Amino acid sequence: MPSWRCSNCGYTLEIDTPPEECPSCKKKCEFVDNTCYIPDCGFQGEDKMDKYICTVCGYVYDPEQGDPDHGVEPGTKWGNVPDDWECPVCGASKDEFQKEE
Repeated sequence: MPSWRCSNCGYTLEIDTPPEECPSCKKKCEFVDNTCYIPDCGFQGEDKMDKYICTVCGYVYDPEQGDPDHGVEPGTKWGNVPDDWECPVCGASKDEFQKEE
């Protein structure tokens, strides 16, 4: 069964065809085929390192920097940041962040 990843929030699901709206972020998102997410498989799809902004305090999560002081290594994409991670500035939950446009 194919695996799909939301390009906005990183949510993944296994279903034949992706939904119109992401069940996690509740937005109309582009879903990318995540079926062969094995680094050596040769997948040539888009793999963005998008930044995310805390809507509470304005802190910007930069995946290239990560948040090593709070257990998130540099190079960690937003979809791989743990769900229980909190903004290091104000303590807001991960769902209080939006992708930087």
